[in-house]
Amino acid sequence: MHWLDIWPHSVGFNSSGLHACLVSWPALPALRGNAGSAFRTNQGGAVMSAALPNMPKVSSRMTGKLEGIHAINTNTVTNDFCNKQKETDTICGECYSHHMLNTFRKTCQPAWQHNSEVLSSVVLQRHELPRITAAFCRFHAHGELINHKHFINFVNIARDNPHCTFALWTKRKDIVWQVLDDAHHSKPSNLILVWSNPKIDKVVESVPRHFDKVFNNVRHDRTPQNCTGQKCIECLRCYKHDADTDIIVEAVKSGTGRVPKSLQSNGSGVTINV
Repeated sequence: MHWLDIWPHSVGFNSSGLHACLVSWPALPALRGNAGSAFRTNQGGAVMSAALPNMPKVSSRMTGKLEGIHAINTNTVTNDFCNKQKETDTICGECYSHHMLNTFRKTCQPAWQHNSEVLSSVVLQRHELPRITAAFCRFHAHGELINHKHFINFVNIARDNPHCTFALWTKRKDIVWQVLDDAHHSKPSNLILVWSNPKIDKVVESVPRHFDKVFNNVRHDRTPQNCTGQKCIECLRCYKHDADTDIIVEAVKSGTGRVPKSLQSNGSGVTINV
């Protein structure tokens, strides 16, 4: 029996708080297989929830460097970790998401607050997971992991969509380690974990355990960069295990999410030797 035929129908946790008890649950063909009844497909290729209140909402029309990449976002503005980090001298102090969600992307907050609440409150059942028909999807173009359930739900979404490659950017090594160090959880091969180095101009070249890549931010144009000025869908370094490097470097964005013109590349990126 495939693991997807078994799902947490009633969720329990062991002493570590991480193990979702797996028990059999009746098949729900009307919810899972009938796109006309439970799901609707938008033109961007993502399947959105039409009838299931706990299903995370998928953003299929990202803009800027993320144009062409689907995303499942959460609300940065209500994330306690993000709000604390925003007051530091780390890259979080330059947070483009806070600025955007408080100004010209303010209308996104209700949908992404919904995601924050459903992803962090319970381990979702299989029929509550979104179906993604795109080839690539980003976890958290906006937002950050809230707790263990949040990360477990992302792992399950990736496992339930094996045809899609997912990439998660996070600074929460603690959450990732605590979940994946538990023998009951494993990372699916189509999920790429990118550790977002919080320190500016301190390029980290070693990938933490359980992670696949490191994302660094720099201010100085003399620092070699291989991300600045590119569109993700045209590069895909962060979405491929066999990319030419696992150490990504980008210039710090302004509060609007834009890279300063003085630090923009010609679009092809600058290869770094690490």
